Amino acid sequence: MSIIPTEFKIDERPMKMMSSHEYEMAEVLSDDNIPDNADNIRIQLKDTSTFTNLYHAYLEVKIKLKVEGTNNPATDIADGVNITLANGINSLFSRCVLRVQNQIVETLDEQHLTYMVKSLLHYSEDYARSSGTNELYFKDTGNLDADADARRAFNHPAVPDGGSAENAILITENPNYNSGFLARKARTNDAAEVTAIIPLASLFGFCGVDRVMSGNQIAIELTRSPRVDHLHKETAAAPGAVLIKHCSLWTPRILPNAEVELALKSALGGGVVSDYRFPTYNSYVSSNLTTAAGSNVFKVLTQNEKILHAFVFLRKSITSQDDPKQLTRDEINTLEVRLNGRTYPSRRYDNLNSEEGKVRAYFELLNYMNRGDDYSSGIQLSYEEWKTRSIYSFDLSNQPENWSKSPSTLEVAASLQGSGGVDRQWTVVVVSERAVQINYSGSMPVVTVM
Repeated sequence: MSIIPTEFKIDERPMKMMSSHEYEMAEVLSDDNIPDNADNIRIQLKDTSTFTNLYHAYLEVKIKLKVEGTNNPATDIADGVNITLANGINSLFSRCVLRVQNQIVETLDEQHLTYMVKSLLHYSEDYARSSGTNELYFKDTGNLDADADARRAFNHPAVPDGGSAENAILITENPNYNSGFLARKARTNDAAEVTAIIPLASLFGFCGVDRVMSGNQIAIELTRSPRVDHLHKETAAAPGAVLIKHCSLWTPRILPNAEVELALKSALGGGVVSDYRFPTYNSYVSSNLTTAAGSNVFKVLTQNEKILHAFVFLRKSITSQDDPKQLTRDEINTLEVRLNGRTYPSRRYDNLNSEEGKVRAYFELLNYMNRGDDYSSGIQLSYEEWKTRSIYSFDLSNQPENWSKSPSTLEVAASLQGSGGVDRQWTVVVVSERAVQINYSGSMPVVTVM
């Protein structure tokens, strides 16, 4: 076969993009125009006469911090008080439900924990420093604490014995400095009303499919996460709460050009079937583990969907807003997961209390989304940062086909060191494959979850 470079194709006709006549973003307000203290928020898109594409849609959320336990008029958090969101704007919501034609197509449980993992692994440094800031995302650094030591960018060490401070610059970077906390605090400081967005494609796997739809009623239901999970403060600060001043959905209203519209309406009138296949993320938290050393097994779930991946980390039980949410416990000796009795990886993670075991586990994490081989991108965690935020990756995609469609069982098995009396918990983020079908053969689309 001969290949002719493009520069020599002098007779090639240029391509023409059949773009839309109109592509405008339309705002859909939540059922409660000002949710404030509401724990549940619902947004419904009822316009079924136009085309839309949820891939380009996003949620707009406006928040304001107040002192916990105060109602109307809310007591604002004073200027300079060290309290803010624990992560991006996504950390406000623990359960998210997407309905199409009143059929639940996707449910996300413990979404605030999922976002903690996805932001660290999916966002590159470039994205986090630009687009991510529009989601109020700023990566925690240092020891993740909010107290004075983590809010000091530089240290002034003592003069060495026999040394002289004359003409010497005795300033060093503070390794405990948490720039992410301070950046988020600067945005929410002095009870400022802060607006941030959540791209639907980053929230729901269904919305990650770039495809127009028409005639479908869409509803999004959001449930707030506990305050101890979505707020982070220094020890001396009073507990806070978040008022949601505004929540809406921005979604495209599309008018294709005549040729494309004719083809789309012909397909819809002919009963076209639109198939969606996408990954969905859910998180699961164990009860408190024994603080003594020993073996531990945590059964995560049983479900019908095909499990593709699992991320596991061990952290202190979160009991107050003082607790850093992403800091993990370095007390794992060996770790493996079992899917329907089969062990992954074939040689479990071992020697995790040594550099040798840690390097192997970090390398396997980089294999997720092939970030370890991508020289143009990467993940948010360097190896040194990963040692304090140890997320363990398990690729479960290569498995025998489950023809019987029986539920799958996932277990986490580990041997642990003693925790020194500190309560600890497993957190497991499970990525599974889901299929949804929209059938346009009748007068109204019919949605089926496969």
